[in-house]
Amino acid sequence: MTSTWARAAALSAESLDDLAENRVAAICIPDFATAQECRGFAQALSQTPLRYYEVGRPAGYVGTTFVHYMKRPKRDYFDDVQAAFAAVHVVSGRAFDPLARFQDLIRQRTGYAIGVAQEPGYGSYFAGIVRILSGGNDIHIDFAPQFAKNNLVGQVGCQLTWNAYMDDTSSGGETTIWNKLWDWTGDPAEDAKYPQFTRDQLAGQESYVFKPKMGSVVIFNSRNPHQVVEVAQGGDALHRIGMGSFMGKLGGRNLVMWS
Repeated sequence: MTSTWARAAALSAESLDDLAENRVAAICIPDFATAQECRGFAQALSQTPLRYYEVGRPAGYVGTTFVHYMKRPKRDYFDDVQAAFAAVHVVSGRAFDPLARFQDLIRQRTGYAIGVAQEPGYGSYFAGIVRILSGGNDIHIDFAPQFAKNNLVGQVGCQLTWNAYMDDTSSGGETTIWNKLWDWTGDPAEDAKYPQFTRDQLAGQESYVFKPKMGSVVIFNSRNPHQVVEVAQGGDALHRIGMGSFMGKLGGRNLVMWS
């Protein structure tokens, strides 16, 4: 039988379940935002100070990211959450709020409950990181049950990621997702270690490639290896601006979000 994995589905309760079970490669929402809203968001971002990733390839962002705190006291991340939300609200307040709009669409089109994750004894996680990813990134997976197993988000039954795109890319910037769910053994020696992948190792594996489109959202299963290639420089190449977060199933039809 020919595989039907390498396709994008429209957002619905059924497609969200299929994505969680890795039966489809992605979900696409093409009409998430208008061009005017996206240009306003990008303009607001251009006036906002950026932070930069401490791991992997350089990338600027607004907000905060849990990966930077894996080897630090747990309280450090949660102490940074309020300031991270405030920084993102400076951008979204001048344009539109992709995080709130995305949650509304999930509720309306799927019937799932969704909200930002809350850690007992610590408070809210941050969700809705804004990134300029023009330099691309390395092939990787994101799977909280391995990297954050002593946190609430480490209890999710599956992990998805969503990104809302604020610009197009004239050349480059594509994301490739490979149909090879990361098989974590549960060995503590693997905790806080990103597995290494090469394209040669994944050669022949079913894959799905998409290019960012202004105003669209793409959701995929982040337990599959994935990579963003860098945007070509020069000409009318843009920055590959997006907002997104992780989200995971946490009992029944409930989704929690974090970044």
